[in-house]
Amino acid sequence: MRYWENKKLILFKIVGLRQEADSKMYGKIKRAVTSLMLPVEENRAGECKNCGSCCMLVFRCPFIKFKENGSIKAVCTVYQFRPPQCMKYPRAESEQVHKQCGYYFK
Repeated sequence: MRYWENKKLILFKIVGLRQEADSKMYGKIKRAVTSLMLPVEENRAGECKNCGSCCMLVFRCPFIKFKENGSIKAVCTVYQFRPPQCMKYPRAESEQVHKQCGYYFK
């Protein structure tokens, strides 16, 4: 078994996740933990499109609001105080789980 797969199984057991049904929750937990320890990859480019997709992974963030000014834009009500996983998403190409995001990796 590869090192990271073993760590994944341990994390599933610790937080009581069912492997198949809760793999998105595992991804959310992994992003939260790695955002505290790891920097954003240098090959990330682009900018936020305010689509709000990243704020609705697994469950909808209670701080996201949507405004309509000709197009629908997501607005974070705690933007200045948002957690590291929000500031850094997507930190790595493997963490980018939706294609609408304005960030991409070269």
